[in-house]
Amino acid sequence: MTFQRCLDRHGFAVALLRRGSAVWLSGLLLAVPALGATYYVSPTGSDSGAGTVASPWTLAKANAALVAGDVAVLAPGNYGSARIAPASSGSSYSRFIAYVGSLANPASTTVGGVSFGTRSYVSVKGVRFAGDVTFTASHDSLAWCVASAGDLNGVLGGDDCVTAYSTFHGATMGFAGGTNQA
Repeated sequence: MTFQRCLDRHGFAVALLRRGSAVWLSGLLLAVPALGATYYVSPTGSDSGAGTVASPWTLAKANAALVAGDVAVLAPGNYGSARIAPASSGSSYSRFIAYVGSLANPASTTVGGVSFGTRSYVSVKGVRFAGDVTFTASHDSLAWCVASAGDLNGVLGGDDCVTAYSTFHGATMGFAGGTNQA
């Protein structure tokens, strides 16, 4: 059987297969969730800013606006009493809400505190803060941070929370409840 004869004989099936593949592929592409956005935050930012390097947000605006998959890059500086306190939760390990200061020098980015509240899938990295940090939800993380005062409290109803590479000056660590082991 020659190639042309084979094509004539099976052309309809090949065309149908190609069309079916295109429909399947386009359905797959539509099913992929949108990637999160990166926003920029500064102690001198504005609530009406665009969240860009040239027009950064305030920390309060970032707290209110971030959704699953978003990252807030915190510029060095002192944010005064403004706390990291997201209004929303992330949705999975690959769709965290992240706040990132300076991993090399966390003391260069100072916030008033960190409040995970009941929010899950939130990650805070590279900041200095005063006050307590309490994990009550699940899947939250704190890393490369410096606490100038306050306590680290793990209410272990908040499962799978992590604190790593962080320094707590003059603070205590307490864990209560839940099913995890301290």
